[in-house]
Amino acid sequence: MKATLTAILLSAISVVGLAQKQNTYYLKNDGSYVTTRDSADFVRIIQEPDAGSNLYNVFDLYKDGSKKLIGKSSTVKPVVFEEQVARFYPNGKKAVVANYHNNRLSGLYYQYFTNGKIYAVLQFREQAGGGTGSYFITTVLDSLGNELVKEGNGHFKGHDFSDDSAIEEGDVKDGMRDGDWKGTVASLNIVFKEHYDQGKLIYGISTDKAGKEYRYTERYGRPFYKDGNKALFTLLENQMNFFAKDEIVNVKGTPIFSFFVEGKGKLSHITISNIAVAVSNPAVETMEDYLLKAAAASAKGWLPATSFGVPHRQFISFPYSIRTADNIIFY
Repeated sequence: MKATLTAILLSAISVVGLAQKQNTYYLKNDGSYVTTRDSADFVRIIQEPDAGSNLYNVFDLYKDGSKKLIGKSSTVKPVVFEEQVARFYPNGKKAVVANYHNNRLSGLYYQYFTNGKIYAVLQFREQAGGGTGSYFITTVLDSLGNELVKEGNGHFKGHDFSDDSAIEEGDVKDGMRDGDWKGTVASLNIVFKEHYDQGKLIYGISTDKAGKEYRYTERYGRPFYKDGNKALFTLLENQMNFFAKDEIVNVKGTPIFSFFVEGKGKLSHITISNIAVAVSNPAVETMEDYLLKAAAASAKGWLPATSFGVPHRQFISFPYSIRTADNIIFY
């Protein structure tokens, strides 16, 4: 493990030293892109693939220039993580070393305390269709090094692996949550209780400070188009059919739709990227405008992201391609 991470860092240093072609982007922590460094939370540098590889090198930096993330991606924008990705705390200590396949966690996942000591080892498994499935909790230690979960069994008490503001407690059996769990989520100002059967969440109930309850059967839900991906792409295709073929024949690339799905399902900050057009074709502005209108036309069909049943704003990005309507993945 230590040797593997060291290899990543040495590779990163060598990549920087070779002065490969690169693009620089400015991002907020929610994943949205901004135009200036001053308004960004971190800086992303994407360099061309190493010799013999088709994966781009990704380097995220905190605003002070220290490393935040080192990884590889199959595309430039949006980033689609592949293979091993390392994240770092602002103090330079490693925070997470994870494995990815098609931007989804897959395989071993190591998480660390801010002092660099190991906190947990998980094993992610993929679902059919490319989504991230459940994970096995293999090992969990407290800050003193005491084993709370050993070889997949024990009583866990600590922060949720996906959200540091969530503190939870419950039994782990054969690597899975089992029985009754409870906890708090500071970022949402809620308390929650859940019941699991061999790792499957049977039900969850969260309660906010006003006493309002939210019921759920998954902790974290991504924004999704309520009629399904095929319906979304059919809508976009119907919108695009208003264009004459000769107006779009020179438009190249796969357009990337990016926007926020707000807590009530509305869309905001819609942008289109990754389209190119021949200089002689005057349709590029019309094309981009029409893509924006197509995205806006889908607004009534979106349902927001949820955490512990509570709807909230989330940024997503996806490619527009009729051929991939069956297996589109939102980032």
